Amino acid sequence: MKIRRPFILSFLLLAFSLVSFAGSGTKAFIPIHDIQGNGSESPLVGQTVDTGGIVTGLTDKGFFLQAADTDADSDPLTSEGVYVYTSSAPTVAVGDKITLTCTVSEYYGLTELGAVTNLSVESSGNPLPSPVLLDETFPSPDQPYPGTDLERCEGMLVEIDNGVVCEGTDFHGDVIVAAKSIRPIREAGIVYPGESGLPVWDGNPERFQMDPDGLGLTDEDIPGGTGIVSAVGPLTYSFSRYKLLPGTLQLADSTFPEAVRDRNPGELLIATQNMLNFKSSDSTFTIRLSKASLLVRTMLKSPDILCLEEIGSQDALQQLADKIHSDDPSVHYTVFFGASGTGSIHNGIMVRDTVQVTAVTEEQVDDTFDVNGSTYTLHDRPPLLVEATATVNGKMQPISVLILHNRSLNGIDDPSDPAKENFVRSKRQQQAFRISQF
Repeated sequence: MKIRRPFILSFLLLAFSLVSFAGSGTKAFIPIHDIQGNGSESPLVGQTVDTGGIVTGLTDKGFFLQAADTDADSDPLTSEGVYVYTSSAPTVAVGDKITLTCTVSEYYGLTELGAVTNLSVESSGNPLPSPVLLDETFPSPDQPYPGTDLERCEGMLVEIDNGVVCEGTDFHGDVIVAAKSIRPIREAGIVYPGESGLPVWDGNPERFQMDPDGLGLTDEDIPGGTGIVSAVGPLTYSFSRYKLLPGTLQLADSTFPEAVRDRNPGELLIATQNMLNFKSSDSTFTIRLSKASLLVRTMLKSPDILCLEEIGSQDALQQLADKIHSDDPSVHYTVFFGASGTGSIHNGIMVRDTVQVTAVTEEQVDDTFDVNGSTYTLHDRPPLLVEATATVNGKMQPISVLILHNRSLNGIDDPSDPAKENFVRSKRQQQAFRISQF
């Protein structure tokens, strides 16, 4: 049989080209839900993958990418969204359908795609995937809390309707929110799992963070208690908390903060306010001073006796009194500063000329307690006692006010450090007991 050589040569060339294409490094398209997996971390960490989806939100150094609704899988535990880190302003737009090559990593608990190459915009102006609705049952308000509740939504669009701001704007511009109309509070008890024979507090696991300007919306101070009419945006994870970055946000008209009512004739007004590290050496002190004066005058109605916690120095306290008097010359305060203590924050008091002070003393300054085989100072900030007289309901009355700022809860539930846990609990118990005997 005669074989034609040109045919053999053509066949070999075709086979070579097929082998060459298959070995060129081309990877199969990996959908986002396979990158995320159904656990707390991606099963593909460290791998380079080809993937794609629709851009749902832009940050200053990356963007959120999510599969179209038609491309989602049927597993409720796998997220269909992911954050793509670009290290500089992204060149894509919300609504772009893209493909890209990238490397999978876990950045402090956030599944992230980086080292982006071969980014291609296939189309623009696409409808965004449907957001996951968060409500009073999701994320769960109960313990034991399923750790995958919000993990399954990481990187995806989520939506809050009729929610509430639990804690107002902090120094980072974030707020704590819940996807329910009733503001969760700290109930009595030891945080879950608690201890035998004692009430258990569930820890309010339905609370999470929101950064109102995380995607470029206008930054604003939002007081706790403000209603959330609607908030839609991708869910990220930062500093061990899930955080909503809204692309759209509608808040209810807030009535917070609410001022105390006006005094009735014959009443004496006494108030307390934690000033949160109120130090004159801070770069923001001038702004904080103006805000504190406004708070005292408009919200607290310039109390006759004002107890203040976390004051950095007598100078800071005196500057506040001077600022209030400058803003309202009818209000004059005399200040008293509790200088004792082991930390850099102290108790202070401001008294108006409607009150006659007879004595101001720091109590239990030298008290100690024993725990873990050692002796420690009982009060970081000793109680500050003010004894005075004032006219109340037409009669001169003796008044005693005790200012307390005891040990905080930090470390009270730390099973990884039993010695610290025992220290904090013993200190708080001894402080409460000694003060009750005062």
